[in-house]
Amino acid sequence: MVTINGNPVPLFYANPGQINAQIPWETAVGAAAVVVSVNGAPSNTAAIHVSPAAPDILQYNGDRAVAIMPDGSYNGPTNPAAAGDYLVLYLTGIGAVDPAVPAGSASPSGPLAQASGARQLTLDGAAIPIAFLGLTPTYVGLAQMNLQVPSGIAPGDHTLVLTVAGVASNSVSISVK
Repeated sequence: MVTINGNPVPLFYANPGQINAQIPWETAVGAAAVVVSVNGAPSNTAAIHVSPAAPDILQYNGDRAVAIMPDGSYNGPTNPAAAGDYLVLYLTGIGAVDPAVPAGSASPSGPLAQASGARQLTLDGAAIPIAFLGLTPTYVGLAQMNLQVPSGIAPGDHTLVLTVAGVASNSVSISVK
């Protein structure tokens, strides 16, 4: 069992070296105390800081975004997107959503749970529109960002950074032809 400020949190995976848990949306922003209990024996308390958002774009092979192409394949240097293509990127840490989804519950297919915090997406440092930012329907805690590859973009790899509620994500790369 894992608790934050004395409240249990949903667990998705646990072994002696790793715990995957979801911080409930209701957790207050600021200092928080985490305790892990195994067979009823609590750990020492660990101090963490809870932010309104902490976007983290999923990646593979170093900095490659987990970006799904219109045909369902992965975007990459050998499978670049064309200008005008829509990509779906997966991430975590988008913060509060509307409508709210209880922690540990799958996101509904309708209405879609959309991120409610201020957001900005940059491609090589220039702002581009986000078609959708919210929870992925039928998944627990998994978010997705849909974007359209801008026209006039040069072929090659390009860097994306998402900022939500003033917190910047990791930098990831997508490939364009």
